Amino acid sequence: MKKHLLFAVLVLLLARPTSYAQGTFAPVGAEWWYGGDCYNYDYWCELGITVAGSKGWTDHMQSVKDTTILGKQARMLAATRYQRSTATNTVLISKRDTFYVYNTKDTVFAYDKVISDFTALYVFNVAVGDTVCLRQPNSSLNASNPSDIGPGFCIIIDSIKLENYGGEQLRSYYNHTIVDSGKLSLNWGVGQYFEDEAPGYKWKNIGKYTEKIGGNWKGAGSFFPEKALQNPDYYKVIGFPTGTFRCYKDTGVNIKMTSAACDTVIVPLSIPRLAASQYHISVFPNPSSGTFRLSVPEPLKATLDLQVADLSGRILYRTQLLAGKTDLSLDLGTLTTGTYLLVLQAKAQRYYQKLVISH
Repeated sequence: MKKHLLFAVLVLLLARPTSYAQGTFAPVGAEWWYGGDCYNYDYWCELGITVAGSKGWTDHMQSVKDTTILGKQARMLAATRYQRSTATNTVLISKRDTFYVYNTKDTVFAYDKVISDFTALYVFNVAVGDTVCLRQPNSSLNASNPSDIGPGFCIIIDSIKLENYGGEQLRSYYNHTIVDSGKLSLNWGVGQYFEDEAPGYKWKNIGKYTEKIGGNWKGAGSFFPEKALQNPDYYKVIGFPTGTFRCYKDTGVNIKMTSAACDTVIVPLSIPRLAASQYHISVFPNPSSGTFRLSVPEPLKATLDLQVADLSGRILYRTQLLAGKTDLSLDLGTLTTGTYLLVLQAKAQRYYQKLVISH
C-alpha cells in the first residue's frame, strides 16, 4: 500500500442511514486521567517512560481555556505526568505539555506543531468498513528515517459499539491500522497477532476511540495515536497522555472506571476535600488566571493556615485566613498554567482543594 501523508482523507460511503452530531469536545474544565505501572508493562520502562527509581505513572490532562488558533475556536489542554519514586515515595513531575483541539459536529481536530495546522484526530461520522487516513499530531516521528514510521497512517473501522463508561452509554469506534510490510504502525491501542486463512499468523495493530473521551485502550491506551511494534508484551512507544484510561469528567459527565481514586499517585484517599471541612470554605473563580477568592459563611473564630502546593507536594505559597475575617484573596499569578493544591491545616486534620491556573 502506498504511503499517504494526508491530514484527513476520508473514504466514506456517500449515503448514511444516520448522521452523527456531537457537542463540544473537551469543554473548559474537562479532565482526563490515565495511569499504569512498569510491573505490568516492562517494555514501557525500558523505552524510557520512567524517571530514575520510578515504577508507576499517572497522566492528568485538563481543558483549561478557550482560545483562537488559525481562526478556529479551540480549547487548550494542559497535560502533566506524575511518577512516584520507589526510593523516597515522593511524587515527581516528569513531563508537561499543552495541546489544542476544536471540533465540528462529527470530527475532532488537533493542532499539529510540526506543520503549524490542524489535523483530524477522531472522526465519528463513519460506518463499519470505512477507511480513514489521518496524521499523528505533535509528532516527533522521523519520516525521513527509513527505520521509523512517518506521521501519516490509515485505519479501517472494524466495529462501532455502544459501551458503558461509568454509567454513561458512549459510542466506541474499534479499528485497525493498515500496515505495509513493515513492523511499525500508529494506533490508539496495541499490536495483536491473529490467525490468517493461510498457515501462520499475521500482525494487526488495533485500537479504539470513544466519543467525549477520545483514544483509550485497556492497559496500553493513549489519547493520541502512537507507534506500536510487533511484540506480544505490549511493546509500544509511549505517548502522552497514555496508560489505562481511569476517569473523565466535565460539567455534565463524571466517568470513573477504577475503584481507586483517579489521582491515586498524587493525592492520598485519606485527605478529604476542603468543602468537607467544618469551615465550609468556598473558592472562586476556579479555574482563574491566578487570582482566587476564598470565603466562609461567617467570621472565623480562629486563624487558619493555608498552603499552595504543586501536585508533587512542593510548597509554593503560604498564607493565613485570619480570625474574624470572612474572605481572603490569593494572588498566584506568578505560577505557571497547571493544577495545584490548596491545603488547609486545621488542628490535626488536613483538607485540600484543587486550583486550576490558566493564563
